[in-house]
This record gives sequence, C-alpha cells and structure tokens, in this order.
Amino acid sequence: MATRWSCISLLLLCTAIVIFGCGGGEEGPPPPGHDPALVGKWAEVSETEDGSPVTLDTNFLLTFNANGTYRADDSPLDIAYSVYWESGSWSTSGNIFTAHVTASSDSESIGATHTGTYVVSGDTLTFTTVEGDGTPVTVVMVFARLGLDPALVATWDQTALSEDDVPVEPVPAFTLTMNGDGTFSVDEDGIPDTGDWGTYGGNTLVPIVRSAANPSEIGKQHVSTYVLSNGGNTLTLTTHEVEAGTPHTYVATLSKL
Repeated sequence: MATRWSCISLLLLCTAIVIFGCGGGEEGPPPPGHDPALVGKWAEVSETEDGSPVTLDTNFLLTFNANGTYRADDSPLDIAYSVYWESGSWSTSGNIFTAHVTASSDSESIGATHTGTYVVSGDTLTFTTVEGDGTPVTVVMVFARLGLDPALVATWDQTALSEDDVPVEPVPAFTLTMNGDGTFSVDEDGIPDTGDWGTYGGNTLVPIVRSAANPSEIGKQHVSTYVLSNGGNTLTLTTHEVEAGTPHTYVATLSKL
C-alpha cells in the first residue's frame, strides 16, 4: 500500500507518527541549524490540498530529536495494511525545513531528501509544500504537539468493551500501564506490548507500539479519544479503526488499580 508519506515527498518527511517512542534525543539544545521549537513529538490533525480538506486515512507521528535526528511513523487506520516508518537527520534554515532519510521500512525511500516551509505557533506545527509534476498542488499539513496528561499515569484494568455498540462478552483480559516517562505497557491475555504515548487537545491519546509479541503490531498507533470520570478512577477510550475496508468503533472502560 502506498502511504501518504511515500506519495507526498516533503510531507512525508514532515509527517510521520506517532507515537511515540521514536527514540529520545540527547539532552541539551539542538546543534546550530536546528530550530529548538521543532523538538518533540507531533501528531497530524489535518491536511489540505489547494485549500480543500483531505480525509486522513492514516495516523502520522513525527518526532524531532534534539541531536538532529528524526523518526516518522505512518500507521494506516485500516489494520490490514502495514506501517511505514523512516528515520534520518533534519535541519532548518530560516523557515525552511530539510530532512535526509537514512533508514526506512521502504528501501526505495533511503537517500531521499524532503524539504518545505514550516511555522510553529504554540503547540501547532504547520508544514507547507508544493507537489506535483505539471500542475502544482499546495499541500498544508497541521500537527499538534504531544504532551503527557498526568491524570493518565496509572495502571488500568479493562472492565467493559463494546464493538459497534455491541458488548463484548466475556470482557477480554486487558491491563494498561501508563508511565510518567511517556512509555506504556500492555498485557492482553498474557501477551505483552510496550511503546510510547502522548496526548493532545485534552482528550486524544496517541500510543505507538514499539515492541510486541506479534511483529506486525510494531509501529501501530491505536489513537483514541479519552474521558476520565469517577474522580479520575475510570478511563473510557473510544477508538475508530478499519478492518478490511469495514470501519469499527471500540469503546473500552478501564478502572484504575
């Protein structure tokens, strides 16, 4: 499957993602030519082509490290498709962003260079590029900076689950531990996964799997909206995913242990 990352050259670079654990950068300020405002994790929230909205069919997570490296992760909403990732080096000059791909899940991307303009305004990052041979297309991608909601830092046990408003019985065994350093671990019926997590907008959780018993899960982002209730002791996660072209909505209720 061709990802938007592979179809949009600069955006590709600028877009990946997410979340989470693209490898932390070294401590200290970025070297010269690396805008410190870019350092962090960014999740794509919207995109336009020549001003027309684009329906996002992947979760893009982009991480800029302070040591001048980056990683981009592109996780399709349709879980039947594979994750795309790439990593390399990045730099800035004025409002121009440039990245060089040195490793990728797609060998044809290695050696590519991505460039475009960018603006950071608070916790919003906007990339703009002009694409296309012949008739140019202006692509604008908007990202939200990921933070860590301290109210989520805990171990949570699943007590209820529904799929497309139909309760799942018996409730699958599922325990989620979210750590204050931005890492998480999951135990699902004795099968472990680990990764990184972040939040934006006060209600969106962006987790990305970094290690898993099933290798096909690595790099997937199960982005969910979340609500805390019962004095912060109950967590409700709503996740929209697609399986073989059919959309599904999952609602999980978890209790703090």
